[in-house]
Amino acid sequence: MTSSNRAIRIVALLGVVGALMAVQVFLQEPESTLLWNELFNSGHAPLYGVLSLVVLGLLDAIRPSWQRGRRYLQAFWITFFAGAIMELLQRFGARDPQLADLLRNTAGIVAFLAIAASFDRAFLPAGARGRAMKRIGLWAGALVALCLAFVPVIVAVGALVARDRAFPVVCGFDTV
Repeated sequence: MTSSNRAIRIVALLGVVGALMAVQVFLQEPESTLLWNELFNSGHAPLYGVLSLVVLGLLDAIRPSWQRGRRYLQAFWITFFAGAIMELLQRFGARDPQLADLLRNTAGIVAFLAIAASFDRAFLPAGARGRAMKRIGLWAGALVALCLAFVPVIVAVGALVARDRAFPVVCGFDTV
């Protein structure tokens, strides 16, 4: 990769990082209901998962000589600490910092990096012993992490369904 192409890639990836951080800072919940709150909070997982892939791409562009596993580890820690800092900064804004959000961030980071690693030929070389089992293990870990991040949404949907069953609408005032 030429130095000008690498510089363009770095600038583009930094722009994506800025855009993702702006989404977290400026996006407001559409309304304050149980389901929207949980959907909004669970959105931390994919947001930080994508951010971790962007950071991995930046590390690939900046430090191509680093060992592949080291870049994945660095991408994890950089993204994790970015999430921790964003949570702490929320103390000074309209939102409150929450440990649950940091855990969702971590689940997204782990899941997306695991999926990326499962397709990375430099991380899991073709012909490597047990490659298929390692790939399945990475996918299973990613699935578990994402499921854990979205458990509150599933619980909220279950609570809403239970409430609708317990309190059926007898007479509605909707116009048809």
